[in-house]
Amino acid sequence: MSTDTVKHSSFDTLRTASEVATHGATAKAPVTHQSCNVIARLDAPPETQGGALILRATPLFDGPHTTTGRAETFAVRADRIKECKDNLNKGAGGGVGSILAFGNAWRDADRGVISVGWINTCVSAQKVQGEMNHHQHRDVVQVYAQMPVLDFTNVQRGVGEPARIRWALGQDTMTTRVAHGSRWTPVVFDRRWLQEKLAQAWEARAQDHVSINLRLPVLRPEQARPARDAAEAARAIDTLLAADRYRSILTRISNGGETETRWQPLMRGEQPGEWAAQLLARVPGFDAQGHPVADPDTGEQVEVDRFALIEGIDNPVLFAAATRGEIQLEFIPRDALLVASKHAVSLANDIKTILQSESAADLRAVAFTFGHETEAVSRVALVLQQQAERTYVVAGPFRLDTGPAYTPATVPSPYWRAPVPPADEGDPTAEGEPSWESATVQDLPELADEAFELGQAALDAAFQVDSAATPAPAPAKPAPQTLDAPTTTAPGPAPAPVSPTSVNAAPRPAAVPPPTM
Repeated sequence: MSTDTVKHSSFDTLRTASEVATHGATAKAPVTHQSCNVIARLDAPPETQGGALILRATPLFDGPHTTTGRAETFAVRADRIKECKDNLNKGAGGGVGSILAFGNAWRDADRGVISVGWINTCVSAQKVQGEMNHHQHRDVVQVYAQMPVLDFTNVQRGVGEPARIRWALGQDTMTTRVAHGSRWTPVVFDRRWLQEKLAQAWEARAQDHVSINLRLPVLRPEQARPARDAAEAARAIDTLLAADRYRSILTRISNGGETETRWQPLMRGEQPGEWAAQLLARVPGFDAQGHPVADPDTGEQVEVDRFALIEGIDNPVLFAAATRGEIQLEFIPRDALLVASKHAVSLANDIKTILQSESAADLRAVAFTFGHETEAVSRVALVLQQQAERTYVVAGPFRLDTGPAYTPATVPSPYWRAPVPPADEGDPTAEGEPSWESATVQDLPELADEAFELGQAALDAAFQVDSAATPAPAPAKPAPQTLDAPTTTAPGPAPAPVSPTSVNAAPRPAAVPPPTM
C-alpha cells in the first residue's frame, strides 16, 4: 500500500476509541490493598512442606488479621521463599523464641493461614543467647508514630533561609518561618532546594558543626494528662516536660462528638514549672491597631491569654467548660526518637536514595507506613536497642494496621478513645506493597505568637545529637542455623532495601521488600 494513502490516527484518538469499545473495562479488577505487618515470636523452627515455607508464631500485638497471644500459621508466598530464607539465615532468625516481622501480610481464609511476602528478624534468639550485636538489649514496642523527618544543618545558608532544615520525608516541600527584619514570615521551599541543601550537608558531614539526624516523632497517648482547670493544666504541663524538656505537647479537647487540637510552643528555659506559668499567663489585651482594649463595665484594660491552649477559645472559658464536664481536656506528649545520625553507616544509603528520588512518591516505604500527610499517625512496631546510654530505633517502623488510621485528634488515650472503622479482610491479590525499615523526626509546632519564637540556640540544643558510640566487638557466635534450599526456582533478586539504622544495628536482611525509601 502506498504511504500516501495511509491516514494516521493520533494516540489520543486511539485511546478515545478504545475507551468507547471497552466501556472502560480492564483485564483485572483494581486491587484494594489490605495488607499490614505482623510482629510475632517464633514457636517452632521453620518448615519446608511440599515446596512451601511454613512458620508457626504468636503475634505480639493486635492487628486486622491477628490477635495478641493467639498462635498463627504463616505461609510465605511461593515467589518469595528464597528471599525469606536468605533473610532468616542472615539474621539468624530461625531459632525458637526469635521475634520476626512478617511483611505484606493478609489472611488467606481458604487455607487458614497468614500469607506473607517478606520476613525480617527483629530479635534473634540465637544472638540474644550469645550476647551478640546487643540483641540482649533489644525491645519490641508498639507506638503511634508520624512521618519520619530528616533534620540537618544548612551549611551554605542564604538570606532568608533557616539555619536548620527539618524535612518530612513524605513531602515534596518544607514550610517554615524565617525572619524578615523584625517579623517572621512563612516560606515554602521546594524539593530541588531541599535536595541541594542535603547534598551540601552530606558533603560537609565530617565537620564538627554539621549534624544530620534521622528521627521518628512518636506520640505518647498512654502518658496523657487530663485537666479541668488552670492549676491542673499547669501541673500536667510541668510533669510532662520534666520528663523531657525537648518534647512537644499537644492540647486536645473533645465534647463527645467533635475534637480539636493545638500544638504548644516548644519549651524555653530550664524549669518546666516556670515555663508552664509563662505559657498560661494572662496579659493585657490590644486590638488589631495596637490600642488597649478596655472592659466597658470597669474601664480597665482586659486580660487575654498569652497562649490559648485551643486557638480561638479563651483559656478561662475552656477551663469552665471542662469543670462543668461539657468537654474533656488533656495533654499528650510527643517525643523524637533518634533513628540514625551522620555516624550511622546505613544512613549513607538513605541519603543516596533521597537525593536520587524525583518526588516523595518514590519513597514508597514512607507512603506505605504514613501516607503523605505529615499529621497522619500510624500504629507501628519499633525495635529499640539500648547502647551507650542512648536508645536507638534499629528496626521498623512496621505498620500494624492496613494504613494510617489516626491523627492527633483521633489517637486513643486512657481518657478518650476515637472510633476507628474496622479493617476489611485482606485481598489475596495484594502483592508488592512496600514496607520499610526504620524512620525519623518531629516537625516543630508552629507558634501562634511572635513572643513564642524560638531562638536559634534553643533549636540547636533541642536537636543536638552526640556521636553514637562505636559498638564493642561481639563475642564469638555459634554457627548460625540455616534453612534448606527452596524446591522451586525463585525470581531474580529484588532491589536492595534501604533501612536507616543506628551504627550498632544487627545485620539486616537484604534483597527483599521493604524496598528503597
